[in-house]
Amino acid sequence: MAHSNKSNIHLGSHGKAGAFSRSSTLSFDKNAADLSADHYWRAVGDWANSSKNDEGVPIYVHIPFSSTRCGQGTHVAEITDSVPAVDDYLQLLDKEISTVTAKIGSGRKVSQLHVGGAAPNFLSNQQLIQLTDTIDEHFNVAEEAERTIEINPYRASFAQLGLLRGLGFTNLQFELRELLRGDSAGLDRPCSPDLLADVFANARAVGFKTIAVDITYGSQRRAEDDVLQELECLLDLKPDRILCHAAQSSFAEKEAHDFDQASEGLSHAAKLAMFVSMVNVFEQRGYEWVGVSGFALPGDAWCDAQAEGRLYRNWIGYTTEPAFSVLGFGLGAVSELPGLISQSHENLRSWSAAVAKGLPPIAKGVELSALKSKERHLLTLLSANLNAQAPETMDLDIVSELTESGVIEADAGRVSLTPFGRAFFSQVNEWDRHHRAIVN
Repeated sequence: MAHSNKSNIHLGSHGKAGAFSRSSTLSFDKNAADLSADHYWRAVGDWANSSKNDEGVPIYVHIPFSSTRCGQGTHVAEITDSVPAVDDYLQLLDKEISTVTAKIGSGRKVSQLHVGGAAPNFLSNQQLIQLTDTIDEHFNVAEEAERTIEINPYRASFAQLGLLRGLGFTNLQFELRELLRGDSAGLDRPCSPDLLADVFANARAVGFKTIAVDITYGSQRRAEDDVLQELECLLDLKPDRILCHAAQSSFAEKEAHDFDQASEGLSHAAKLAMFVSMVNVFEQRGYEWVGVSGFALPGDAWCDAQAEGRLYRNWIGYTTEPAFSVLGFGLGAVSELPGLISQSHENLRSWSAAVAKGLPPIAKGVELSALKSKERHLLTLLSANLNAQAPETMDLDIVSELTESGVIEADAGRVSLTPFGRAFFSQVNEWDRHHRAIVN
């Protein structure tokens, strides 16, 4: 079924939305409990036994190293200039992956590969080769799989981009906080339009299929007019995909304030209004709205999949592969398994010690009941395809709550986001992996 991408959002037309008090996100900071190795291995075993080798699994690998720290603290990062420290990490990463594949079998098909972190292209050429060799040694990355690596444009030389493409990466992703056209707002992750234009041109010249930009909006430090002007400037470069995330506060700030006031400065309503303005800019520039927080140029695989009702979403992001589980490796990585969401140690020493002992380096996790798993699955489908044929979930409390709030419409076994709900859902259904928020 094809879906219209026209927003037709009127912020004042759903007065009940503010009454929706059930948080659809779960923060590890509040809800996670200590997780034993046995508990984690049981979840891994359940997944391995219930899945087929040829189904494919998404893999996330975290590379935490950078030469500077992000001022917003949104990354699990290690600041270092030590080559041996990175080499040691890569060796332990190999051991961590080996420990898991010894349980599930080596050579499992990978349907989605995402290498993320502070700045994965901080690695030297030899270290990047070592990293991809490690992944290829333990997994079978499908030829059609999207292979994405996040990069810092300041380190992305033409030669390095050529190497990354030669190593099999098909997609580049940039995390951008602001485009510097004058005074900086101090958000970190800044970049000049000229530099970004050069990197885009070089990436296309060496054959990358997709260039995506991850942007955050809704900070008190950036007025709406500034954000919209910078968005226009970014779209002049014609990135293939843009992912939008609302600025989030820390857990402590959320505990101290009401949800509508919990943000990195702006209220929930102000962020929602800003997002709607951004949607209008995207549509005017020819981009299609994908799911609840993505935008892509017509003809993109995401657009085609959404039109045909086969777009999916997991912790890594949108995907055309129907794979909801994710295996995460590296410092602070999250694994998404049936009935269990787990996160590895964010402390390098703790992570290293566990891996060296042959233990899963899991620090904490959230166990999902059968009911929570159903809710999570429904919200996942809604956040990607905007509707879901879900007769088995029609009697869930969350369906009635969202319907009453004007966020969804539910009828005859089908649940659909309303135009308002689509924008609203992008705010409360936050999947930003750097904040480690997960659907409850």
